[in-house]
Amino acid sequence: MTTKQSSTEIPYQAIIDDLNAVLGKTGRRRIRLTGDVRKAIRARFTDGFDLEDFQHVHRIKFAEWGGDPEWDGYLHPDTLYRQSKFPKYVAQERVKQTLTLEQRQTMEAMKVQARLQEQPKRIGNNG
Repeated sequence: MTTKQSSTEIPYQAIIDDLNAVLGKTGRRRIRLTGDVRKAIRARFTDGFDLEDFQHVHRIKFAEWGGDPEWDGYLHPDTLYRQSKFPKYVAQERVKQTLTLEQRQTMEAMKVQARLQEQPKRIGNNG
């Protein structure tokens, strides 16, 4: 019995491997390729996205959320590949690529400043 191979096979494992590599997840901490994850990836491919789009989303959202305890938990397929979010994340990457180095540095400095201003609220009065 032979099966037809689609000319546009979906690289499920390559997408998850890339996400794990970007996030630095290894061993038991790795994100698994479950049925729900496959379904989300397939849906985004059906929408017209490709491997490169997934790679861009992994990198742009890691740059934005990685290391921030408040946002780190969102670096997961449930959030990243959601139909209502994924196209915005892909577009966000495209916009960021057109910003000058000075504009990107200014944006990063503003984010750091906002986080610093939030710190006293999180810490509270400890003494």
